[in-house]
Amino acid sequence: MIPDRLEPNVPVDLRSPAWAEQADPAARWLADGFVQHLTRWAYSARPDARRPPDALEYGDERGKSGGKSPIVDEWTDHPPGPSNLPASPLPRHVAECVRQLSLATSAGHVCLPLASISETPQALAQSLLSLGLATRDPKQTAAPLVLDGDHRLYLGRYHALEQRLAQRIRAALNPAILDREPFLETRVQAIESLAGWFGTQVDDHTHEQFKAARAALTQRLVIISGGPGTGKTTTLVNLLAGLLQMNPNLRIALTAPTGKAAARMLQAMGERASALPADIRERLPRQASTVHRLIGIRPRSAGPAHHAHAPLPVDVVVVDEASMLDLSLATQLLEAIPPEARIILLGDKDQLAAVEAGAVFAELTQLYSELPQHIIAFTRSFRFAEDSGIAHLADAVRAGDAEAALACLKNPSNDLRWIDAPPSSGSLQNDITEGFRPYLQALDAFRIGDPSSVARLDEALQRFRVLCTLRQGPTGVERMNQRISSWLQQQPPCRSRAQDPEPWFPGRVVMVTRNDASTGLFNGDMGIALPDAGGRLRVHFVQATDAMRKRILPLERLPAHETAFALTVHKAQGSEFDRVLLILAEPASPVMTRELIYTGITRARRQVLVAGSSESVTSAIARPTVRHGGLSQSITMSAHCDPCTL
Repeated sequence: MIPDRLEPNVPVDLRSPAWAEQADPAARWLADGFVQHLTRWAYSARPDARRPPDALEYGDERGKSGGKSPIVDEWTDHPPGPSNLPASPLPRHVAECVRQLSLATSAGHVCLPLASISETPQALAQSLLSLGLATRDPKQTAAPLVLDGDHRLYLGRYHALEQRLAQRIRAALNPAILDREPFLETRVQAIESLAGWFGTQVDDHTHEQFKAARAALTQRLVIISGGPGTGKTTTLVNLLAGLLQMNPNLRIALTAPTGKAAARMLQAMGERASALPADIRERLPRQASTVHRLIGIRPRSAGPAHHAHAPLPVDVVVVDEASMLDLSLATQLLEAIPPEARIILLGDKDQLAAVEAGAVFAELTQLYSELPQHIIAFTRSFRFAEDSGIAHLADAVRAGDAEAALACLKNPSNDLRWIDAPPSSGSLQNDITEGFRPYLQALDAFRIGDPSSVARLDEALQRFRVLCTLRQGPTGVERMNQRISSWLQQQPPCRSRAQDPEPWFPGRVVMVTRNDASTGLFNGDMGIALPDAGGRLRVHFVQATDAMRKRILPLERLPAHETAFALTVHKAQGSEFDRVLLILAEPASPVMTRELIYTGITRARRQVLVAGSSESVTSAIARPTVRHGGLSQSITMSAHCDPCTL
């Protein structure tokens, strides 16, 4: 309950974290608006809300005298707004705390630990509670903010989402449902088959892949984390085969946060399933979808079509690139999965986190010591040789060892090169043109009406890609795509024709940037512009998310899209290319983080060229991404009360 008079709050000195200092103008504008919103909320909730501001603080006698109180000095010095409402009648430190919470969520944090901005978090928490802006128990007391027992401050919505997700994960950890499963007898046989496929023994507890696959047969929640080439897809194929051996009629859903990641998962599974028995191989899923499409999230809809009260008709859900799941999407997805279904999450905890608030996958992997039977970390790479420059560089970046990373870059190898200088788009022209040479050759060999030549063209496109750390600027993705388009149009296969509308030309590569139900295209789907028999350009989506439907569209039917010879590292998540050119931003750029460089490097299967100064490399490695959240604590604190859970 809000008191009649707000007593003077003990002044609390606040510091501003780096992410608050680096906030963009839009985030700052939103934060200022949020302070005003909570100001109005607090003001309207007070019993004396209609009284003048001075009287609010001093009572009638002091208010009439017109004297100014030290308390008012604590307030922000804005003039009164409409209806005699002060623009911010909150103590300055409280208003600043609210502002920093808004900036924190804009930066991807789920909550704001008060200890990160104050040496006296208890005093700050007491101020928020005494003003009625925050509550310890949202079920009992209505307030826009929530404080947990560790002085983490949440928006009410994010606290509710985190608690819902923790509850769903705790339910998935309960083995009771699987103990009633009608396939217990075939489980032993399936585990024996798994051991044979992996070439190990049934009692081998050191084989990472076999351990993960066996866990999927005995648990309802399995989390597999590992870098590229560590065998996640091979493990997935084998564990699904084991599950199908237990129950040939399993309903399996494959999904990923983006269309490109979903298509890549399906393709990779097909490449690794050849060693399985034919009857099992034929039952493997042949379709993958985005998470949004799987659970039925549509633009302007009130919520997903599938949820806890209308769950998906599935027995197993596999989520690839799970590190890209934000808190809201992860909660909606897991709540849409039936309680008895298995959940298999695959990802790389060291990659970039989701764009929106939350780092769900990374927080879950923090529970490895508490949940070793559910969380398996793959550490051995099968893709790179022992002397691989890519592997050593990725290991150094992941470990935060800038000195070792620079040593790798200074000693070029067959799969690693470095341009130690601030990159400029012009200086990279030769490398980029040569990188796209196989694509140009395939484009020159393209034959209208020949689907195989389109497939070869798409395959050639996957051999090279430019990855940028920024969207804008001289070496940002927007400028680089303009330059690359100009350079490629100088080559005969890509020369634009009189009938081609600007900016189109044969061979232009585009990426869909928004889900579009009318065309069946989804965010991340890649297309190539090619002429039809009449000479008109049409865009071919060879690896569309919905692989069961043909995707050849005229230009005017395309949903929102952009040129995609160059991609941001964020957009490249879920993709792999034979060769990658990674262009680093200036050292001071806040986007330059350890996870960004690691993600960019590990998009390459065979060779990576890093273009950027040593200062850019060292500053990024020294800047790990931190996402504040309380998911792992919420899971373990409640789970410790239930002996069946942990």
